[in-house]
Amino acid sequence: MPQIKENNFDLFDPVNIFPELQVSPEPATPVLPSPDLATPVPTISELVIPGSIVSEVELSSKELPTVAGLYEIFDRLNIKYFKNQIPRLNIKYSKRMYIAGSFSPLKNEIKIGWKYHTIFRDDIEDTMAHEMIHYFFPNHGRRFKDMANNLGVSLKAKEHPDLRLNCKYLYYCPNCDREYPRRKRLRMASCGKCSSGRHFNSRFKLKLKKM
Repeated sequence: MPQIKENNFDLFDPVNIFPELQVSPEPATPVLPSPDLATPVPTISELVIPGSIVSEVELSSKELPTVAGLYEIFDRLNIKYFKNQIPRLNIKYSKRMYIAGSFSPLKNEIKIGWKYHTIFRDDIEDTMAHEMIHYFFPNHGRRFKDMANNLGVSLKAKEHPDLRLNCKYLYYCPNCDREYPRRKRLRMASCGKCSSGRHFNSRFKLKLKKM
């Protein structure tokens, strides 16, 4: 017993009684996932990085092009329709406006409506082409319409209930009673239906209706 206490053996461990049972532990083998359980390869939509140029074919139907993607569309349409005559304009999204797009000749800037195109995703090229025509013709006159018709570009944006503005002001024509809801006050505006040539006519100046 003194010798056992001195060696401090655990009598309930068979290895201490039969040393030949001692086996060197083998290194653990890493467990690798089988091919069927491997993580799936990310889709193109999961790999889109803001600022990267991604073609429309690569984009998911649930996504809108990045700003770089808008420039890619602009460059392609510029070559296809305008013989690359339009210089590089400033292009960006607007999350405030409800319309399809706008062109500012003073800033040489095209804005693409984010809210509009989350509803009509397939219309971005059409909107871009429409705004690019405005580089040559700022208003929707005869020459604008002729070029748009020749290129197959829409003259008007589509309507949707979610794109109706919560107007603060409601104007009406004293001649035909047509109503014009607006978010901002109008200073000098006449009814587009009653005014000839789309020029201001004081006879048909819009009046503010009490709401």
